[in-house]
Amino acid sequence: MSIWTEHVTAALLGTQRRPAPPLAEAPDRASDGGDPAGRLLDQAAMLTVRRRAGLLPLRAEPIAPAPAETLPAVGPEAALRLQQILAGQQVRMLPEWLDAAAQNGYRVPARLLPDLLEKGRGDRMLRPHIAAAAGRRGLWLALQNPDWAYLTTEAVTTDTGTAGSSADDVAEGNGPGEPDVWETGTRGQRVTRLGGLRAEDPGRARTALRETWAKEPAADRVAFLSTFEHGLSVSDEEFLEQALDDRAKDVRAVAADLLARLPGSAYGERMAERARTCVRPERRTVRLRTQTWVVVEPPHDHDEGMQRDGVPFHPAGSFVPDGRSGAPIGTRVAWLREIIARTPLTTWTVLFGAPGPASPMEVVCLPIATTSRATCTSAGPAPPYDSATPPGRRRSSRAGWCWRRSRPWPTCSGCSRSPSGTRPPRT
Repeated sequence: MSIWTEHVTAALLGTQRRPAPPLAEAPDRASDGGDPAGRLLDQAAMLTVRRRAGLLPLRAEPIAPAPAETLPAVGPEAALRLQQILAGQQVRMLPEWLDAAAQNGYRVPARLLPDLLEKGRGDRMLRPHIAAAAGRRGLWLALQNPDWAYLTTEAVTTDTGTAGSSADDVAEGNGPGEPDVWETGTRGQRVTRLGGLRAEDPGRARTALRETWAKEPAADRVAFLSTFEHGLSVSDEEFLEQALDDRAKDVRAVAADLLARLPGSAYGERMAERARTCVRPERRTVRLRTQTWVVVEPPHDHDEGMQRDGVPFHPAGSFVPDGRSGAPIGTRVAWLREIIARTPLTTWTVLFGAPGPASPMEVVCLPIATTSRATCTSAGPAPPYDSATPPGRRRSSRAGWCWRRSRPWPTCSGCSRSPSGTRPPRT
């Protein structure tokens, strides 16, 4: 037992039951009556300083510098426009900007690459466009950060590459076809190798990863698992289900995200079961009209099953103010959002169809029943009554509202249908 462990044991048991072990370099505490607790704390402080001073720094492999670019960066005006888009101005123009830059032989300026790669982390639709205009430095950055590893797989599986480069060129190692890379390469080279293998033979890539999975660091497991979005199939379900029990939070999040995109998976059925307990159809008669309403009740508890399936206790947006009251939306509503986002869309057409499945248009036209009012899902949340109701014409809180026309049912301008599913008369 080391001297540090002996001090920890004495602190846990108490100095009355286990006196502090002797330490030659400890100061003499005869002046204060020899308090055993004070002596233990003094010696622990000395040992802490000694441990910190004697700590050897970790050895790190030097990072190869970013390779030289083969394409010029866009001009200052175009770069300023991209900076404004990344800041939130006309975000929908981002794919068009990236495609225009790539088609004209330009790349994204290096200073804007981190923000751009972070955008692609949360939006898969942007990734092919980013891969076309990120340049060699963008791919080099992706090899250093596991959160941006998606760019390496895009470079392998798309024809555009990353502005004329490939991940294996930037990594300065063996190409994706060299099997030695998976055993001896750096993390970036191994991600490139696995991504190329997923594009050629997903089963072989899955087998290779399974053999080394237990001994891979958490950051590497995240990067490797992200390559499964290419060639994702039911054959990957078993491996991804096992990844839901991984000790690393980020690995579990990636596995849950991939399973949610897998049609017919057990994960999707679990989410559909949770969704059916929170959202249900109910026949109601409002203003002499009998129709199906959507009754919503957010979950009351957050159990271990929800945690395992990637629904965090405090999802993103839990404390975002509500658009009407200004109060935070709360964790219950945030749980419901997470569940619905992971629920297969066919759940709703079957749930609200009678006797057969309903069409998507019929589902989105159903009014939603809440504690105070109902809204048309195709048109958005209902406005406050003081702003939607003309003066002197206060309506019942049970009436449905169409946001776009600020008028009660039966018509909805978003779908040109009444809540009962029949087309309204011409006016």
